[in-house]
Amino acid sequence: MTHAWDEPGIYSIQATTKSMAEGTESVTSTAEITITAPTPQITVTITGGLGVNVKIKNVGDDSIIGLPWTITVEGGLLLLGQETSGSMDLAPGEEKTAHVFVLGLGRPTITANVDTIEETATGMVLLIFVLGVQQ
Repeated sequence: MTHAWDEPGIYSIQATTKSMAEGTESVTSTAEITITAPTPQITVTITGGLGVNVKIKNVGDDSIIGLPWTITVEGGLLLLGQETSGSMDLAPGEEKTAHVFVLGLGRPTITANVDTIEETATGMVLLIFVLGVQQ
């Protein structure tokens, strides 16, 4: 017998066995199991230009619904754009870009957290432009 769960969570299961020889003796056992969501198969690329751009691509075979992301820019003199976050849906093979507008000057560290993946990069903020991003 098999069973599939639609949602992650902790479930209680019960199994009963019977003796095949006599068919009268049975043993029942209960256990808790944890079902976790599959890890999304994604790539994350940090680029600059007008602000900070984080390209997120679904390289798996399944759609991803509600993929959380956060972009943090720390260091230098930043007047705007220290952090932004959101979520997105991605079909298989689809790529979307998360963006944060920055205003400042200096060499910050850029961190992109997408689900359980963390990528970091450095670059040069010159007013509203982010140049020379190296991941």
